[in-house]
Amino acid sequence: MVAFIPLIHDRAVRLTVRKLQAATPLSVAEMQAEKDLLRAEFAMSLRRLEMIVEETKKRRSSGCARSA
Repeated sequence: MVAFIPLIHDRAVRLTVRKLQAATPLSVAEMQAEKDLLRAEFAMSLRRLEMIVEETKKRRSSGCARSA
């Protein structure tokens, strides 16, 4: 059993290092790309919301015109 402890420890170290490397950005360019992605996602969600508002306004205005 004692002979396996170094192997288990080495594997744990490797997995921890991989996890830490995956969690930290590699470069400034990568951080900028992540910011750009977040901006794009926000812009898309904002546009979707605007389209829903426009559609709702159209429905309400066409509904009011019919009942008047």
